[in-house]
Amino acid sequence: MRKYVVPVIAAIVSVLFILPPSVFSLENNHAGKKPLVATDIFGKRLAVLGLTQEQKGRIRRIFIDHNTALAPKMEEYIQKRRAFRKMSNNADANQNEIYELAQRIAQLKGDLAVEKIAIMKEILPVLTPEQTEKFKLPAPNSPPQKELSR
Repeated sequence: MRKYVVPVIAAIVSVLFILPPSVFSLENNHAGKKPLVATDIFGKRLAVLGLTQEQKGRIRRIFIDHNTALAPKMEEYIQKRRAFRKMSNNADANQNEIYELAQRIAQLKGDLAVEKIAIMKEILPVLTPEQTEKFKLPAPNSPPQKELSR
């Protein structure tokens, strides 16, 4: 047992020296904070715009204002989608429950889309005309939109 103590301590110390100092900082500890939902939705689009600190602050304020409405809906949407996935793979699932769950998911998806549009309308005046054009383009790394043919 004693022959393993020194190598284990040496391994722990070497790992601690490899980690960046921000890991140990109390200021940068985001463990208790939930991220803003709108950041997940618009993050890729906003990252390529080269925003100023003032613009970032104003957009963050918009995200905070909408987070109270957006976060519970997104949380419920994720939970319902997971439940739907489990239910649709279960042979003993009740057909009526599946339909009700699918309708609730569709309603939540519509609510999220309306909230997203409201956020976009608030973000656009904060951006410069060049940034607005870039923002209106599809997000980087997003799948191309397919047009429906008749």
